[in-house]
Amino acid sequence: MTVPPLRTLNELFFGAADRFGRRPAALRSKQNGRWVAMSPAELVDRVRAASLGFLELGLAPGDRIALLSENRPEWAITDFACLTARCVDVAVYPTLPAKQVDYILRDSGAAAVCVSTRVQLDKIQGIRRTLPALRHVIGFDAGALSPLLEKWGYNVVLGHAHQSADEAVALWGILEARHCDAILFLGDLRDRPRLIEDLQNTSIPVVALWHGSRESGIPTVGVDNRAGMSRVVDHLVGLGHQRIAFAGPKRLGDITEREEAYLASLERHGLPRRAEYVHDAANVFGGGVAALDHLMDLDEPPTAIVAPTDVLAIGMLHAAQRRGLQVPRDVSISGFDDIPASSF
Repeated sequence: MTVPPLRTLNELFFGAADRFGRRPAALRSKQNGRWVAMSPAELVDRVRAASLGFLELGLAPGDRIALLSENRPEWAITDFACLTARCVDVAVYPTLPAKQVDYILRDSGAAAVCVSTRVQLDKIQGIRRTLPALRHVIGFDAGALSPLLEKWGYNVVLGHAHQSADEAVALWGILEARHCDAILFLGDLRDRPRLIEDLQNTSIPVVALWHGSRESGIPTVGVDNRAGMSRVVDHLVGLGHQRIAFAGPKRLGDITEREEAYLASLERHGLPRRAEYVHDAANVFGGGVAALDHLMDLDEPPTAIVAPTDVLAIGMLHAAQRRGLQVPRDVSISGFDDIPASSF
């Protein structure tokens, strides 16, 4: 097997995840007295989610993100997420006193700090007024941020189902027993009918935020993927494009719907479906770079590329500039989601 030369730490990380994706564990950590494995796929998903979270907070490439934490999986996830979002991480020893933490955060101009525990949060609360550049405090555990929420009269019960319906049902039982006022359900488990049925029958208000817009019987906050993608293709066709490509990941419900809408829009406009114009790309900046390079190297490259996320579109713009292509003169690129970083 020939491994292509690596140019960045991101390529090293995502390349290793691809090559060793079938192994049972990328990381192991001790939780409640037992060792818990995190698969390469879950590690990659969490890195992508964290990097997108940074962008949604308005953190821009080049911003400093401080890491005030012990050695734990979240430290590694945040480190790779910073690289993926093109931010600079500032590692701070968790044993340092607040005065030294204050100096490091001020000197680096950190726009955000990730803290692991209540002890680390207390340090930040004590020096927050002296850190004018600090805009966000991010906690790894709900317990770290609970004191802030308690000021507003809220208690947080947070659980992770790890994409397991059984664990999700167990968490729901805990939430119901705690007499919660409401449940906010994050993630996509609509292929788990048992979980959906239990959530529908509870007396507690439930609101879901998950990928795609398939009916679930639960009030859901989502995106009209089909209408949005149809408008994108209509716009590109209106500009005269006939060779329109699509590049995005295959696993997310939102992306699946956007790809389906892209294909349906091509058919509606009488344009052929070309298999080489539908490319699987990881939803990271590097995935956008690789997708544009692949598509533009085709014998008949597209004149427009539809990216189902802004993260991919930003990577494509970077790759186009590197290749000496002008957008939109040489190729048109569209994104989706309107994340804050897209304004750059």
